[in-house]
Amino acid sequence: MDKTNLEDDFPNPSHLDRTFNHVVKQAYAKQENLQDKCENYKCCLKEKNKIYDEAYKQFQTKASKFALDVMEMRRDLLEITNLLKSIKNLIQSKCPNSSFDLPQDATE
Repeated sequence: MDKTNLEDDFPNPSHLDRTFNHVVKQAYAKQENLQDKCENYKCCLKEKNKIYDEAYKQFQTKASKFALDVMEMRRDLLEITNLLKSIKNLIQSKCPNSSFDLPQDATE
């Protein structure tokens, strides 16, 4: 077996080392790039979640206030209805022959 033929069959070891080192450096660069993208995505996701959380809190606050306002309006309406019933009863007691009727929906 001739030594020169054997060397031609196998690449130069230093060339293999350089190629391997180049591939490893590229892999590390891609990994760092992916890590940067991942960190950026995580940061954006945290910011988006913070915005959604704040919007949801504002919605809950406004919904609660609306519910309280509705309850207060119902209470006021009931109070007005009771006052109208009292006025009707008072008028009927003072003037029994009068025909004073409240609309049906006002007393219900």
